[in-house]
Amino acid sequence: MGIRRDKLAAMREQRDIDGFHKETAAASKRVRSEEEKKYVKAEVLYCYETEKAYLVLDGDAKEWVPKSQLRNLAELQETEWEADQQMILELPEWLAEAKGFI
Repeated sequence: MGIRRDKLAAMREQRDIDGFHKETAAASKRVRSEEEKKYVKAEVLYCYETEKAYLVLDGDAKEWVPKSQLRNLAELQETEWEADQQMILELPEWLAEAKGFI
């Protein structure tokens, strides 16, 4: 009888630990998603585009920017872009930093 109680207690303890880890992981995802919601504007020059990305020039560096990450994509798609035309991208702050736009 004592062994069974010990096993049940161990199972309950493991369930509590697993629940804690799930809650911690969910909280971490919420924090990351809040950070990803911060958008910034980046002024760049249009170079080229594909179905999924824009190739833009920022200073001397050319960077591919995924269209799926742009908040103002609908507005951008209304324009027929020409090489070296200035465009303003609204993209997540983390992506702007990674691309060197800010």
